[in-house]
Amino acid sequence: MSFSKEIFIHFDEGDPAGILFFGNIFAFAHRAIEEMLAESQVGWKKWFATPGYGAPLRHVEAEFINPLLPGQTYSVTVEVIKVGASSVQFETLFHQGQTPCAKVKTSHVFVGIGANKKISKKEIPIEIKEFLIKKVKSLP
Repeated sequence: MSFSKEIFIHFDEGDPAGILFFGNIFAFAHRAIEEMLAESQVGWKKWFATPGYGAPLRHVEAEFINPLLPGQTYSVTVEVIKVGASSVQFETLFHQGQTPCAKVKTSHVFVGIGANKKISKKEIPIEIKEFLIKKVKSLP
C-alpha cells in the first residue's frame, strides 16, 4: 500500500545545467516519507519527536533515470519495501505521467538514545511496526 503526492521543482532547486541538483532528491524523498507518517495513525510526532529513540538513516541510494526539471510537477510515491525487527526500508519513486525519473531507497534503523547520548539499536515500537507492516509493498 503506497502513499502518493505531487511536488513542484523550483528554480533554486536546479543546478547550472538546468536539472534538479542531485542532493535535493534526498530532501524530496524524506519530505514524502514525513508526509506519509503525518497523515497516518502513527503521526509525525510519534516518529520524529518521541524522547528516547530515533530512526536515523543506515543506507541511502538514488538512481536517476530521466531528468527532473525546474518548473515541472512530478508524482512521488513512497512504498515500504521491508520491515525488520529494528529497521525499515522505503522506496520513493519519482515520475511524470508514465515516465520514471528517479528512485530513492532509504534504510532506517531504530535506536534508543540514552541520557548520555549513547545510541543502541532497538526494536521498532509496536504501534509503528504494525503500521509499517500494513504498508509493505505486495510482491507480484
